[in-house]
Amino acid sequence: MLQDPIFLRRFHGWTTMFWLLNFPPVIALYIIFPAAQFQKFCLLYLALVSIWANVAGHWSAWQAARIEVKEDQRANDDDPSNGG
Repeated sequence: MLQDPIFLRRFHGWTTMFWLLNFPPVIALYIIFPAAQFQKFCLLYLALVSIWANVAGHWSAWQAARIEVKEDQRANDDDPSNGG
């Protein structure tokens, strides 16, 4: 299952969307709840960087899995033993 490129493509696609959807709530929480300006900036920055690290990591893995799916499909189409 973890070696299946179609599963990996779907998994990383959905996790990328999940992390992208975390940006608005984080920003909203820091707008709604008052805090000292410095603390607010530092915590918001840390939260956004952490979220972006997750987005970038899953996005790149998702793209790699998409390429792997295309390569597997191309290999199966070119394989004479499968009738293609």
